[in-house]
Amino acid sequence: MKKYSLMFVCLIASLLFTCQTMDDDVFVSQFNNLVWSDEFDGPSIDATKWTHQTGNGANYYPFQVGWGNQELQTYEEDNAKIENGELVIAAKFENNRYTSSKLVTKDLYEVKYGRIEARIKLPYGDAGLWPTFWLMGANVGRNSAAGEVHWPKCGEVDIMEVGGTQPDMVHFTTHFGNRYPNEYTYISRDYPIPDRGYHVYTIEWREDVMMGLINNELYYSLPLSRNPFFHHEFFMILNIAVGGTYMYSGTPASGNYTGEGLKMHVDWVRVYQ
Repeated sequence: MKKYSLMFVCLIASLLFTCQTMDDDVFVSQFNNLVWSDEFDGPSIDATKWTHQTGNGANYYPFQVGWGNQELQTYEEDNAKIENGELVIAAKFENNRYTSSKLVTKDLYEVKYGRIEARIKLPYGDAGLWPTFWLMGANVGRNSAAGEVHWPKCGEVDIMEVGGTQPDMVHFTTHFGNRYPNEYTYISRDYPIPDRGYHVYTIEWREDVMMGLINNELYYSLPLSRNPFFHHEFFMILNIAVGGTYMYSGTPASGNYTGEGLKMHVDWVRVYQ
């Protein structure tokens, strides 16, 4: 999920990025030992695995209303529930404002290298939708004495990101660099979503390369041997944003969010190493 506006300087992108085209070979992961999962089969969201980030962004990094992207939603706990063995996040328009939910594993579970994936059914129905399954560097923050660094130096990986103006296209994106905006690289590739059902969105994160897949189809590959930004722990995030500066999110129409709202269904999230 993009942080700040979509201004970027790709000073080294052409040297770092390689795009592997699809062929008939079946992708084989290097990681097969399941080390963490949430099957969402309990009565409520597991507080040992996820915490809520609530509000309009003022109390969380980067401590800006709109979550650094001029997003319109306020995150509330009630917009995320366990229903029929799934995590369901709903974006709504109620009391003259947009609401949604954001769940993170920060300080509960953080991962370095492995296969991280989720089976998700995406919401459709409005140009302003911005559902995302993503990773943020666990060292993000303002306290340099504690080893924290600002974005994008912490690194960010958007494993699944879909904008409402392109509802049938998934984007896999990496964000990194020493400082924004003058030393910032943003590299994204998209891939058509086969249909509006459930699909598995995956990152295969090895020490020397990071790869993005949908339903085990490879469409993104970033060499890491000369990239210092993706060799530490990251935490996972699930959310739906509304509006904002993401180029594909668009302007929402409040009438599409009434009642039960527009929902993202997450069947499971799994980590293999």
